[in-house]
Amino acid sequence: MPILQEFRVICAWNPIAKKRQVYITNLAEECFSADDIYELYRYRWVIELIFKELKGDYDLGKMLLGNEPLAYIHIYSMLIRLTLSRDLYCWIVSTTRKSDKDKYTPLLWSKVFAEKALEFLSVLNQYFFVNCNVSKRWNKLERSLRHLAKNRNSHKVLGLQFTQFL
Repeated sequence: MPILQEFRVICAWNPIAKKRQVYITNLAEECFSADDIYELYRYRWVIELIFKELKGDYDLGKMLLGNEPLAYIHIYSMLIRLTLSRDLYCWIVSTTRKSDKDKYTPLLWSKVFAEKALEFLSVLNQYFFVNCNVSKRWNKLERSLRHLAKNRNSHKVLGLQFTQFL
């Protein structure tokens, strides 16, 4: 059974956008249903948005590839930062009033976190290595993150599409 064939057109209903979307694929109908194609494109879009975030907010596009060990360090540090950012994003959204949740989008959050990442790491460093109480600094940082994310909401449609996949 061949996996690839000539091109075919798939039309699927997107309940989030409330409209039909058209996809062109060369995946065989015997192997992949229209629903499968729709799901694959949905996840492909999420991957594209993550790469956009990594390139734009985490400097993936500005890597110096002349030194392989430094390139690996750069990639791993970006992935750690992305993971920390997403965990913090999920926590912020889960502790936000229901009426404000749609104002915190992942793409917008990544920009806000990129601005405050050094301060965030400084608080963590002080907490883990200096062993002092950082609650005042943390509360100030949290208020600042919430305020920035809430007031910079200009990518509502794109963010809402992305948050449906989380």
